[in-house]
Amino acid sequence: MSKKIKLLSLPLYIQILIGMLTGILLGVVALHLHAETFVNHWIRPWGQVFIRLLQLIAVPLVFISLIKGITGLGDISKFSRMGGQNDPDLYNDYCCSCILGFRYGTNC
Repeated sequence: MSKKIKLLSLPLYIQILIGMLTGILLGVVALHLHAETFVNHWIRPWGQVFIRLLQLIAVPLVFISLIKGITGLGDISKFSRMGGQNDPDLYNDYCCSCILGFRYGTNC
């Protein structure tokens, strides 16, 4: 009982790092044990469910945040000024994501 309370008293980012390291360790062990069928049939579906749940939450949250921010401006001229200030950041992010996607998505 005291171990559970002590684990929960760790900061959230430490708990996340522990989970990530545990997942990496289990993945390496599964690779060395040639457990591809186990991973494909038992672990991959849970990962897909997790990603879909994140998408289910994130997409409406971003959309509603954008709508709420635009409607809360009041003066529409502020909107065009904000867009002009954010364009360089947007193009920079777009280029970086394309480069990373092409680099790691094409298995080079």
